[in-house]
Amino acid sequence: MALLIIFHFTATSDVPFDYLNMSNKDIARLNLALFTYGLPIFLLVTTTYEVIFRFNVYKYKITPPPNIPVLSNPTPKIPVCPVCYLIISIIILFLTIYMVYFGHGVYNEIINAKNT
Repeated sequence: MALLIIFHFTATSDVPFDYLNMSNKDIARLNLALFTYGLPIFLLVTTTYEVIFRFNVYKYKITPPPNIPVLSNPTPKIPVCPVCYLIISIIILFLTIYMVYFGHGVYNEIINAKNT
């Protein structure tokens, strides 16, 4: 996200073009690639972790599971509905896979357009 913010600000001011040695069109393409590839792939990685986490919650019947590192409170609790969360995380994983596919199509359509 920090890289996205940096490139957004470089596209709006004239000074960084001298430092980066890039044109407005190059930075616009880089921003397009970040939005159509970077964000969906980041979501794909995080939802993959979520599916693995939810599968282990389903398997061990406690949250957080003992074999997955988490950044929250490590005291184990009994989950409310581990099957529901596993199914929801798998559905979200499929939606992010489609978002990567859709982003690839959008990127190619914009780059290959005659009027851009």
